[in-house]
Amino acid sequence: MNRRALILGGAVLLVAPRRAWATLAQDEATAYLVDLEAAQVALYRRARELPLKGRAAALAGRFFEHEKAHLERVRAALNGPEPQPAKFTFSNADGFLRAAQRLEALAVTGYNGAIPLIKDPGLRAELASVAQTEARHAAAIRDLRERPAAPRPYDPGAPGDKVQRALAALVG
Repeated sequence: MNRRALILGGAVLLVAPRRAWATLAQDEATAYLVDLEAAQVALYRRARELPLKGRAAALAGRFFEHEKAHLERVRAALNGPEPQPAKFTFSNADGFLRAAQRLEALAVTGYNGAIPLIKDPGLRAELASVAQTEARHAAAIRDLRERPAAPRPYDPGAPGDKVQRALAALVG
């Protein structure tokens, strides 16, 4: 987010009624969920270009298809903006799995933070469906890396600005 948008957003929050703030929050969620999904598509697309073997290759192929479906559905459901481009430069299975673990965990956190901002119950349910799939992806990647599949009893949500900064650091 650039400085002008941040100042304008702050001014809007000062004078906006509660209902308009909810719409602004939902729009913010729209942007970062679309960017998260686009980044995951880019991650798995890059992984499919590598000579991966075994479970890593199988997960990269399957999760690529999942993330393409998520991106299409999230953009359509939220009238999402054009996603920000993401490029990954890892060159081996270890680099892929490290990036995948971070990005899938960020997706879970992002969805957990966004879902409460969504007012439509049907849309919340649909996004929760995507979130639980992202959690399964995260667990599968962690397991493949011989890490605990579920290291914490709860996965908290994060505010959009924190998710956007983490995503920019990961893909930027």
